[in-house]
Amino acid sequence: MPDAPKNDSKTTHDQQRQAATPGQKSAKKGFSETARKAGEGAANAAKGAGGSFMSGFAAMRAVSDAAKQTEEARAQIQQLQESLKKDQNELARRTKIEQSYPQIAKQRSAEVAAARKATTDAAARAKAAREKGNSLSSKLSSLKATNEEELSPYRQLMESTKGRADDAARALAEVRRTLKMAENQANDAVKRRDQRIAAANRTLDSAQERLRKVQSELDRLQKNPTASINALSKMRSEVAAEHAHIDSAKQDIQTVTTDAQRAVDNAQTHLWAQKQSLESAERQADETKKEADAKRNEYDRLYKKATAQESALSQQISACETAAKAAEGETEEAKAKANDAAAVLKDANEVHSTPQATTELQGRIKKTRDEITRQSAVADKLSAREQALREATRKQRLIFIAIVAAVIIVVVLIVFFVLRP
Repeated sequence: MPDAPKNDSKTTHDQQRQAATPGQKSAKKGFSETARKAGEGAANAAKGAGGSFMSGFAAMRAVSDAAKQTEEARAQIQQLQESLKKDQNELARRTKIEQSYPQIAKQRSAEVAAARKATTDAAARAKAAREKGNSLSSKLSSLKATNEEELSPYRQLMESTKGRADDAARALAEVRRTLKMAENQANDAVKRRDQRIAAANRTLDSAQERLRKVQSELDRLQKNPTASINALSKMRSEVAAEHAHIDSAKQDIQTVTTDAQRAVDNAQTHLWAQKQSLESAERQADETKKEADAKRNEYDRLYKKATAQESALSQQISACETAAKAAEGETEEAKAKANDAAAVLKDANEVHSTPQATTELQGRIKKTRDEITRQSAVADKLSAREQALREATRKQRLIFIAIVAAVIIVVVLIVFFVLRP
């Protein structure tokens, strides 16, 4: 059993070899031949050009060293030129200052003195403005306390009169609601009176109508000689009953009229009383409102007066603050001018008091120029040597480059054919 996989693998490999196309076999044969020839050519080239490769490498290195030396020399010259320019600028500055020293000293000294005086004056103005502002702030605080003390009674009086006016207004509204109810009650009483009297009159009219009918029937029976005595007696009883009903209805009318009218009179009396109450409430509400308006106007007048006084002081305090800030800004500006002028004067004094530094600077400039001349000569020689070396080794370097290129091409070809499927 273990031998079965090996036999299967071998069989599969043989099948794949048999399945290869003639083109693939030809390509592999061509690759083998090309690789063999390339290897032989590389070996022969390596043997024949070994000396050329080493000499070319040495030439490349020599040219690189020469170029580096030339570049270093140029860099040193550049540094010397920058140093020379810096010293020349400093010398020109010192020379200009020394030539104009009397004018500079006089002008800058005057500027320092003027700036310091301006600083003192501005500081004094700022201090005065601050002190005035603080004084006005204290005065404003005192004024506010005084105004509050004086306005407090008027405010309390205004609030109390407003409270009474509000109470009177609420009372007036309540009286108006009561009057409306009294008017409704009076109207209802009149309506009920009319309804009851009308009902009583209708009862009387009905009784009278029945009496006329019964009386007419009694008259007919009395004229009829054949009418029975019982019928006449019964009819006379009906007439008497209807008379009784009529008397009762008349009495009811009188009673209803009296009672209903009494109810109407009572409602009208209550309505009149409520109207009187309304007039009194309206009068009181109007009086308390006028009083409240007068107290409010008086308080508003005093409050506006106090507010105007406080606002005037507040504006004066703001003006003091603005003046103080402006003076403080002028102080800082004057200090900056004094410092700038003092710095210029100090520098001029330093230049004027150190002529030896100017002499040393002149000597250093001369030495730097000489060194630049010497270094330029050296750089020129190095550059000429580099150019000559490039011309002399041009052939060796070209051969070296060609060999390196050929090796790279061979390596690329080998890798290409090896990795090709």
